Amino acid sequence: MITIFAIVMLFSSVAPLVTFAGTIFFLIRHCIDAFNLLTFYLKETESSGRIATQLINWTIGLIFLYEICMMCFFAYNKLKA
Repeated sequence: MITIFAIVMLFSSVAPLVTFAGTIFFLIRHCIDAFNLLTFYLKETESSGRIATQLINWTIGLIFLYEICMMCFFAYNKLKA
């Protein structure tokens, strides 16, 4: 899932249709995961908040990577023009 999010973030500015495809993917994935969690996996887990912390760190890192890629993309276009 985080890989798909990274791909959508990186390519969303270059190819805007990737954003719509990513949104549809995450909506379908959410429905499927919600159904599976409510019907098949009735197990309680305790992570002490570690999953949320790791997810926030990964998201911030991916946004930082996105910003670096966009700076390189615009610098390349400026040099080319």
